[in-house]
Amino acid sequence: MSRVPTEIAIRFSISAASAYALAWACGLVLTVPAALVAASFIVNLALLCIALALLPDGSDKRRWMHIRGIGRSAWLSVGAYLGLWLYGVWAEGPRVFVALAAITIAQTSALAAVNAIVETGGGSGRLARTSCGVLLALSAAAFLWTRPPILNAGSPEASSRWTSAVMWTSPPAGVAAAWYSESDAALDPQTSARRFDLVRAPMNYMVWIGSYEAVAYPEILPRGLARGGLAAWLLCFALPVLLACDGMKLRRFT
Repeated sequence: MSRVPTEIAIRFSISAASAYALAWACGLVLTVPAALVAASFIVNLALLCIALALLPDGSDKRRWMHIRGIGRSAWLSVGAYLGLWLYGVWAEGPRVFVALAAITIAQTSALAAVNAIVETGGGSGRLARTSCGVLLALSAAAFLWTRPPILNAGSPEASSRWTSAVMWTSPPAGVAAAWYSESDAALDPQTSARRFDLVRAPMNYMVWIGSYEAVAYPEILPRGLARGGLAAWLLCFALPVLLACDGMKLRRFT
């Protein structure tokens, strides 16, 4: 076996085993479905932080480095959510874990696209990574700081744009949307009222916007051409940007 497939297999296995162990640890204090939900939020943020650390700096002259980085992050994401599914295989079907892997890969691709834009625009590798780190921190904590802008937006339309921006760009909101729209409970009309709902959960209900706004969750997986899903929309933004920026960088160094 060649070196690259061996490295991929090792990272994939470590990622799956780590996610399985995390779900097991959460299962010590929570029921299996709740442990899977809690572990999925932790895994998503951990994978985004790993993707941030794997972003190439401006001095790296190897070809298609952003695309390669997304490939490595994708394998880690698939392995991690496979590990979660294996832990709760009898408690939840695979569809929600496919959605979780898809939204995580899309989010890491969007993060890499921002890094590529800053680098290609003349910024240093350090500036690009710092920009991505600040953006990731702000988006991950969006539920904690966006309440005043939403409530003081001045019009229902402006408030709606703020809430939509949070639901489309915040990593925890993407994970919550996957559970809300793609879980077994969401797909069964008899149990859809009991599905996981982060926005209307007691603690977040008090911290964020409560009953002031009607918040719609985005769908994660495609449902026909007219409803592409959040993961597909993020990838449609990120992949062309990554290809263009890596292509420009390749021409610059050749």
